[in-house]
Amino acid sequence: MTRVLLALAMGIAGCLPALAADPFDVPVRLTSDHHLIIDTWVNDEGPYPFIVDSAASGTIIFDNLSDRMALERVVSEGTITLQASSGSIAAEVVELGSVRIGAEQIDLPYILSFSPGLALEETSYGILGADVLYRQPVGFALSEGRLHLYRTGEAIDPETDLEGSWFAVEMSEREGFAEGQGFYWIDVAINGVTIPALIDTGAQRSTINSAAAVAAGIDPAYVALTEDAPIQSASPDMVAAWIVPVSTLQLGERVWAARTISLADLPIFASFEADDQPVMILGADFLAEQNFVIDPIGRQLWVQARHPSVLGNFFAEQGTTSQSAAAD
Repeated sequence: MTRVLLALAMGIAGCLPALAADPFDVPVRLTSDHHLIIDTWVNDEGPYPFIVDSAASGTIIFDNLSDRMALERVVSEGTITLQASSGSIAAEVVELGSVRIGAEQIDLPYILSFSPGLALEETSYGILGADVLYRQPVGFALSEGRLHLYRTGEAIDPETDLEGSWFAVEMSEREGFAEGQGFYWIDVAINGVTIPALIDTGAQRSTINSAAAVAAGIDPAYVALTEDAPIQSASPDMVAAWIVPVSTLQLGERVWAARTISLADLPIFASFEADDQPVMILGADFLAEQNFVIDPIGRQLWVQARHPSVLGNFFAEQGTTSQSAAAD
């Protein structure tokens, strides 16, 4: 999904928005193509479906909604180039006002707007990014269809905030990997080899680069691999990908056996200055198989230690979704 440079996206607005101190829940749903969606009100109109994207530094509105609402372009800012996983995007600054999630309103005087690929425009009207999400820990209670926003500025207290059995994985901003942009990385073991992985709830498919394939003992000769569907993010560009079988993929205490991931040398890896180092994007296809909490305050990813079959009914019910936008 979109990686918006924080200095560009939020420097326009002047400051990061803050949510209320009291925790609250909003419904979240998983689309058939592995997008996590929540209903968002824009300038008190809606609800409009927005993609929940932990790896987007700034919240974005798509042109299909900014045009519908006749939002005014800020001509003096010109065109801003953003980097998405599969390519670059030309965005414009528009005057907004506010977005609302549940009962909580967040002031966003200005926001970036662009036209994504057709597939995204058919299911969503924007991206809810880390500028809103990471003011507090964010819980993805997917078995209950809930997104839980905890107390602003306070780290998770496992004794009082979490019910059931959970384990924590340390999150960090990796040295040399787009430092200062608000990206959080964790260690994931592929075939027993540790690979730094970006936590990306907006990515439909978990993906490794060629360097990670070599490190994990996977033959990177594309001719020996089965071709996967091309990867397309918010950019209209598509990147060739291959299906890679892995014996094990481990995240803390959670182990997946005999699974497949995608192999692609995405442009976003180069923007991280990590294209020649082992690196991975850990997307919704793996993350959404259990409840989890991203805690940017305590720098921990909390994962509920439960079997993914517990979430089976939720996935079955959420297998397809339709655009739940307000009528014209």
